[in-house]
Amino acid sequence: MSSTPYNIPTLIEKLNTSSKHLNSDTGDARRQCLDAARSLTFALETPVESILRNAWAEQGHHAAIRAAIDSNVFEKLGVTNGDSKSSNELAKATGVDEVLMGEL
Repeated sequence: MSSTPYNIPTLIEKLNTSSKHLNSDTGDARRQCLDAARSLTFALETPVESILRNAWAEQGHHAAIRAAIDSNVFEKLGVTNGDSKSSNELAKATGVDEVLMGEL
């Protein structure tokens, strides 16, 4: 197997440990399990599988990023000096429909 920045046994242990608290947890254990599972998936998939996941399974991400670029969302975020902006504020600043901006 090729080298990976992930420590697979540690990720499996993290997943096992977090999963023990799923029934009594308010959300932290679930989020930790999800994070470990995603990291484990990334660690185990081949480069070809990574490309296919990005090209086919996550197409919506690319479309949303392209729409944000075309609408100058990132430029409008840059003028906030690090302050957050609501989707309604961004919609007004960019001229994008408020519902669509909320989905982006």
